[in-house]
Amino acid sequence: MLINHGLNVNSVDKEGKLPIVYAIEKNNKEVLKLFFNHHADIDYFNNDISLIKALFINNEEYYYREYCYKKKLESLKLLEEHGLDLERSDNDHKYPLIYALEAENDFAFQYLLEKELDFKSFISTLYNRLSELSLLLNDYNNIFDLLIKNGFDVNRKDQHGKTLLNYEIEKKETDSSIIFYLLEFRRNFNLKMTQNKESFFEYLRSFSIFQSSLYFSYHITNAQENIINYFNNNISIFESIFKEADNLKIINFLIILIHNGLNIDGMKKEIPY
Repeated sequence: MLINHGLNVNSVDKEGKLPIVYAIEKNNKEVLKLFFNHHADIDYFNNDISLIKALFINNEEYYYREYCYKKKLESLKLLEEHGLDLERSDNDHKYPLIYALEAENDFAFQYLLEKELDFKSFISTLYNRLSELSLLLNDYNNIFDLLIKNGFDVNRKDQHGKTLLNYEIEKKETDSSIIFYLLEFRRNFNLKMTQNKESFFEYLRSFSIFQSSLYFSYHITNAQENIINYFNNNISIFESIFKEADNLKIINFLIILIHNGLNIDGMKKEIPY
C-alpha cells in the first residue's frame, strides 16, 4: 500500500538501511519479490555483501533448521536472479560461501560450492578450517563428493596437526559412511600418533558401551600406552561392541584397529559368530 502511494524502495532510513534489508532479516520472500518488482537496487547488496549474512543463519529451533535453511536458500536464489554477485567479498575478505561455512548451513554451502568458479583457490582456504568443514558433512548431502572430485586432499593437516578424518571421528554425531571413505582414502590411521589416539578415544565414546564415564575411565585408560595390546588382551569386549553398534560403525572401528595390528585370529577363537 505504501509503495502504491509513493514509497521509494531505494531510500534509506535513519539507520542507513533500505526497506529490503528488513525483508532479508525476516526472510520474507514475498516482500522481497514486491521490492524487486518496484526496482529495488541489488547493487546495495553487491556494494556490501555482509548485508545478506542473515540468509545463512538458523534462527529457528534445531528441529526446524532444515526448513529454515531451505526457505532462506530460496531467498538467496531470488537475490541472485536479480543480479546479486555471489563472488563479492566483505571488508573481512569473506564471501557468501564462507558465510555458509561459518553458519554450518550445509544447504547453502552445497548450493554455492556447486557454483564456485575458483574451486582450487577455495579448497586451499579449507585446510585451516577443517573443524568447521566437518560440521557440514553428513550422509544426506554431496559436499564431500564435490570436494573430492575437485581435488580436496583428505590427508592434509590443519594448523593443529589434524586431518579431516580426525574431526569426523571426534564429532558427537559421527557420519559412519564418511569416516569409512576417509579411512579408504587415508588407509593408515596410526594410533601411535598423539592426535590420532585422542581422536580414537573420542570415537570410542560414541559407542554406548563406552558412554558411561566410569566404564570408559576404568577400562580404556589402561589402553593409553598401547591401545592394540589392550584390545588384543581383552578380546571379549568385542562381543558387547558387536551387539550394540551399527554395522558400518563397527567396520570403521575394526579397520582402524586392524591397520594398527589387532590380532584377528584371537577374535575368531574367542567370539562366537
